[in-house]
Amino acid sequence: MVWYHDAYGLDDARSWIDYTLADSEARTGAHFAICGSDGSLLGVMSLEGIDDATGRAMLGYWVATPATGQGIARRSVEDVLGWARKNTLIDVVWAVVAEENGPSRRVLEANAFTLVRQCPIDERGDRPLIYERAI
Repeated sequence: MVWYHDAYGLDDARSWIDYTLADSEARTGAHFAICGSDGSLLGVMSLEGIDDATGRAMLGYWVATPATGQGIARRSVEDVLGWARKNTLIDVVWAVVAEENGPSRRVLEANAFTLVRQCPIDERGDRPLIYERAI
């Protein structure tokens, strides 16, 4: 993930939380914690760049390694798209995923996202892929 670095720490997490709160307040983003039945944090799901004028927003998500492979991201994407239909004017959601990230690609494809563009290889050596879905 672009935001991650080896020294990512508590101050970075606080900055991200402050950003999500301001983004939600401005109604340009919506950020959701993915929690287990015991209340543990399993991941995060976000809609960013919510733009009523264009009807578009970007989907981003992260799932903790111990929680991967259990369908959590797939179900959470369904939930967030349902929330967006009821609470926003967006009609297209898009996502960026690295070509080599098979699990994240499968999450998008299981939720009817379609690959629409391959980008040039980035500075980390990844080829970003753009997926979209009408909601």
